[in-house]
Amino acid sequence: MKYKLFAVLAATVFLFTSCYRQHEKKLLAAYIDTMSLRNGDLIFREGRSVESTFITTLDSSNYSHVGLLCKHDGAWKVVHAVPGESDNNVDTVKIEPINAYLHPDRCAKAKVFRVSCEPYVAQKAVQYALKKVGVPFDDDFNTADTTKFYCTELVWKAYFHAGIDISEGRKHNINVFSFHKPCLLPSDIMMGNTIINTKPE
Repeated sequence: MKYKLFAVLAATVFLFTSCYRQHEKKLLAAYIDTMSLRNGDLIFREGRSVESTFITTLDSSNYSHVGLLCKHDGAWKVVHAVPGESDNNVDTVKIEPINAYLHPDRCAKAKVFRVSCEPYVAQKAVQYALKKVGVPFDDDFNTADTTKFYCTELVWKAYFHAGIDISEGRKHNINVFSFHKPCLLPSDIMMGNTIINTKPE
């Protein structure tokens, strides 16, 4: 089963974290002002899954996932690589409406960042990401493998293809149980970019 290692590790961490969200009577949707968005903006979210809890314990950003925003067929959508959200148990890069990405069952909070670049550069990154829709999720978290992608890897490679290293060389060295490798986490690609809008915390 894909993402097995992170799921096991996340479950272990989850035993020692608060479970208050599961007791909420009403989950509120994160609000994003779509009037201020631009193609290529980065949309981060804090997820509600066990895996998301694990990621936020490793990263200082308090966000566990990221995708690229794009205006597609007249509506704002998100291109992202995510495990555990497919109907057929096949995890891939996908494109979905922003409301689905921010659904309260999946998203506790959200924040949008804009990469400091010309709009045509951001559009080039979007075009790269759109061409990867349907490509498998990278459950090995290997940025050297160009045939699969995990969320931050997809966004990073999209902008790298457009000529910008949005990580500026930053990576986290993860050493947990038998998992030992450098990974791009959300905070690695947040620094140096401009916050556009966010749900009040």
